[in-house]
Amino acid sequence: MHDASVFSISAGSRAHGLKSAGFRHVAWGVTHKEADGEKHVLDADAPPDRAKELASRCRDMGLEPVMMFSEIYPENDKRSRLLTNRIKQASAGGVPQVPYIRAYRRGKASVWVRTLQAARADRKGSQRHPRR
Repeated sequence: MHDASVFSISAGSRAHGLKSAGFRHVAWGVTHKEADGEKHVLDADAPPDRAKELASRCRDMGLEPVMMFSEIYPENDKRSRLLTNRIKQASAGGVPQVPYIRAYRRGKASVWVRTLQAARADRKGSQRHPRR
């Protein structure tokens, strides 16, 4: 996988370009540039079915989604809910990795531990989007 292989929902021509350049895998970035400004590839609070649709579009083009950036930060007071939804999105789309793009800040480790514990507890209680 190459760092440039970030797929955008509205940029199908870019995805076709990635495929024609020999890429087989794609990562969903946080935002991408469009003529009218920055756009989210997949909002953190979007329903998991949206991720399933996006994954299907990627696969239809011959690109396998392998990663989705979390876009979740310790400062966000909705972090547990959003991280839980990101995990559900990844599960619905069959995306195996949801990395955090920013390391915790000094003194924030306990916030991350609580956030991950809450997301895990919520995920264990949810059977709506089982892994593929």
